Amino acid sequence: MKTNYQTLLMMGLLGLSYSCLKAQQNLVPNPSFEEYNTCPIDAGETANYWTSPTLGTPDYFNTCAIGNFSVPNNMLGTQSAFTGNAYAGFGAYTPYEYLEYLQVPLIQPLLAGHKYHVSFYISLVDKSRYAIKEIGALFSTMEINTGMGDPLLFVPHVEFSDSIITDTVGWTNIQGSFIAHGDERYLIIGNFHSPQNTTIAEVNDINNNVSYYYLDDVSVTEISVPLEMPTAFSPNVDNKNDTYYPTFFDTLLTVREFRIYNRWGQLIHDNPTIEWDGNYNGNPQPPDVYTYYIYADIPLPDNPNERTTLKKQGSFTLLR
Repeated sequence: MKTNYQTLLMMGLLGLSYSCLKAQQNLVPNPSFEEYNTCPIDAGETANYWTSPTLGTPDYFNTCAIGNFSVPNNMLGTQSAFTGNAYAGFGAYTPYEYLEYLQVPLIQPLLAGHKYHVSFYISLVDKSRYAIKEIGALFSTMEINTGMGDPLLFVPHVEFSDSIITDTVGWTNIQGSFIAHGDERYLIIGNFHSPQNTTIAEVNDINNNVSYYYLDDVSVTEISVPLEMPTAFSPNVDNKNDTYYPTFFDTLLTVREFRIYNRWGQLIHDNPTIEWDGNYNGNPQPPDVYTYYIYADIPLPDNPNERTTLKKQGSFTLLR
């Protein structure tokens, strides 16, 4: 019979098995630009938390406004918000050395070695002469404020490069994943190429030299590892926690190596497809703390055909 301590521990493990199914926190404050101090009435206004890292003047659009900066009808065309009642806008291309960007502080810094997923939606305005494809997201450990209107010539962490984004009716999703160096605290969205290195297409015969996009529904979330290791198990043949093996949260995950060592470093289990039953050479192993090593292939959420390798090690307790 299990002690009360053992019962409570098993209940805790059951709770752990569902923890990774919870929705991940969006680290972007005011992600769909719904929060504002005043309705936009002039160019260069931004929603709460959002600023410009350069002298460029991105804009703010909201249904509360009348005229030039309203939603869905405004001075640049007609577009309903992807989410809620508002969106931002920025100039993504001119033939001159002038571009616009949007910058926001993250709710918390990114963690070194952790993988993050970035997603946002853009739509080309009706009154753009040009369309481009190189729109991306850059992360910085510090707030950027150049005091100039020149392009930010950095290598973005995520960038759209499939085709020129010409859709003025719907919204185009730009997304991707990356591994953080650590302590990144700001997100900047825009075109991180010079005019000469930007891919453009003329889509309207109008008297301007601009490519301008609306922006909405921005998110940065940590990619959960779709696997957890229990902290204890009890091989007492009661059909509850009788074996030790990873808890899966993704059927596409593939375990490549799974090894268990006792406290003296002796390898007592080495099989990636078989759970450990608490025995070695047919003999029950004593209650103790053991060490596991696991290697697995994990599909990326934005591209299931692309995989990353998970290497994990830790300890657990065998209870009897």
